[in-house]
Amino acid sequence: MAGYISADSHVTEPLELYAERVDAAFRDRVPRIVNRDGWRTLHAEGIAPRKLMKASELDLAVVGGPDLEQRRREQESDGVAGEVVFPNWALT
Repeated sequence: MAGYISADSHVTEPLELYAERVDAAFRDRVPRIVNRDGWRTLHAEGIAPRKLMKASELDLAVVGGPDLEQRRREQESDGVAGEVVFPNWALT
């Protein structure tokens, strides 16, 4: 069966990744997302805070997530037969 190939998928690390897995002595330095003034903002050492999206839009942005079966169902409903997955923060 022919289908589309998604060429703009990204690995999205769970928000808890750094807070839970980094030694406690360094947790105040890990990347984090802060809700401020109605925006979800990325805070990471060495870069200026970066607005990601309006906090109210989070539900619209999360598609598939880490649940493999949910991701497959969404791809199937969109006619996607395969995808190219790019890294975000932790894998770059």
